[in-house]
Amino acid sequence: MVSLKVYNWEVFERWTLWYVGFFLVIGAVVCVSLFYESWDNLQWLIWAIIMLMIVWWYLFFLSRENTEIKMVIKPEGFVIWERLIPYSQLNGFVVEMDKKTMKFKNIVLLFDKSVEIYSLKDTKKQQELFFSKLSELVPYVDKYEQSSLDKLLRRLKI
Repeated sequence: MVSLKVYNWEVFERWTLWYVGFFLVIGAVVCVSLFYESWDNLQWLIWAIIMLMIVWWYLFFLSRENTEIKMVIKPEGFVIWERLIPYSQLNGFVVEMDKKTMKFKNIVLLFDKSVEIYSLKDTKKQQELFFSKLSELVPYVDKYEQSSLDKLLRRLKI
């Protein structure tokens, strides 16, 4: 049984400028909404609800804890935390690397209609051992195609 420590989702490293920009955009939308003269009360309410949902959504994901979990290769399937995934459900996996530091950053599990991305936490030696064992059971894919929306969201680190 070979295991790998990962985070429970993709962890983004954001600069302070990113947070300032995010809140400036939200503030600008609120300010434009306040000074736009032709709105009636119903439109005000709709925009207020939309803005509160956006801020709530962002704060929810910001507060989401980066929990360390384990991926384990077992004979009956691939185990992530306590979830067993049969090898037949996986189409392959991809390892993403940081271009600047040349370190492994994320593991992407490819399913028929979705992908799951986990940020790596373990040592480089353990990662290489895990990836070599996993590639014997599931095909390693050099590249995978992301949708335009996925590329945009990951670029904006949302």
